[in-house]
This record gives sequence, structure tokens and C-alpha cells, in this order.
Amino acid sequence: MEATILRRTLRKELSEFKEYVREYKEAEDEEKEDLKYLIQQRLSDSSPFAAFKRWLIRDNKEAFPE
Repeated sequence: MEATILRRTLRKELSEFKEYVREYKEAEDEEKEDLKYLIQQRLSDSSPFAAFKRWLIRDNKEAFPE
């Protein structure tokens, strides 16, 4: 039961994170900076499942050099 709950929570977190990343790619100027800050917060150690989110970014280094 706990594993199912964890998987659902992980899926939800990663889905939200991917949406922020998609929005970041399409954003411009100030909105892009705001999303960059939000993404950085989601990658911090205190964020749930931060390691998985970091993997997503590291696997796409070409798209996210910053």
C-alpha cells in the first residue's frame, strides 16, 4: 500500500516538474527568470524526490546548459 502511495506521489511531483520545465522552454524574459527560480527550488535538497528531478535535467544537458 505504501509503495503505491509513493509511486503516485512521485508521478505527481515529476509531472508538475516537467510542466514547469516545458513552460520554462517556452517562456521569455521575466517569466523565464521566475520559472528558473521555481525550478531551482524544486531541485533543492529539501524538495521531495529532488534526485529524480535532477536526473531529468542532467539527462537533458543540451537543452538546459544553465
